[in-house]
Amino acid sequence: MTDKDWEAIEKEWETPEEKEEYEYRPPKQKGIDMEKLKETKDPKKVKELVAESQVSTGPAMMFATVDYEGCCNKSATEKVTGKWSSLLRSAGMDANLYVIEDDQVLFSSQHGFHAHEIRDFVTKQPECVAVEWNQVRTPGPAETPEWIAKNEVKKAEKEAKKAATEKQKKAEEKAKKKKKKTKKKAAKTEL
Repeated sequence: MTDKDWEAIEKEWETPEEKEEYEYRPPKQKGIDMEKLKETKDPKKVKELVAESQVSTGPAMMFATVDYEGCCNKSATEKVTGKWSSLLRSAGMDANLYVIEDDQVLFSSQHGFHAHEIRDFVTKQPECVAVEWNQVRTPGPAETPEWIAKNEVKKAEKEAKKAATEKQKKAEEKAKKKKKKTKKKAAKTEL
């Protein structure tokens, strides 16, 4: 018997259920839940619901800010988010986590239809301050008044450091220009 004969026999024996089971069907988008949309009076929530419904089956990225006892260093953040990654994978979601700052994590998924579940899972974790996805920020349990105050101080320090660096660069540029001007003037007087 040839391969073609075996394929013909296989097709004969194949039931309609098996054929349907083996056919590839890409996942369907959820679409807008019109009932939720009608019930929601807050325009911000309406915008959020519409944005969530537009998520495709393609890749999705979101950022999470974390805060925990002894926060924050990269290795400890990797340990915390490693636990999240394991839990997400055990639930069948393909989320890759990358620590981009000591307290900032990037979630990447090749399947955008998991993004809602990933965001919901992460925002329930005690170490999660907030998740930003599709330019919508969702607060988590770690976003406390203490964290907000600490974050404001951190932002102010960062801005002050940035301003000092810019001031130093400008001073260096000014000194270079002055030195160049002096050299030019000295060269003219020699002639």
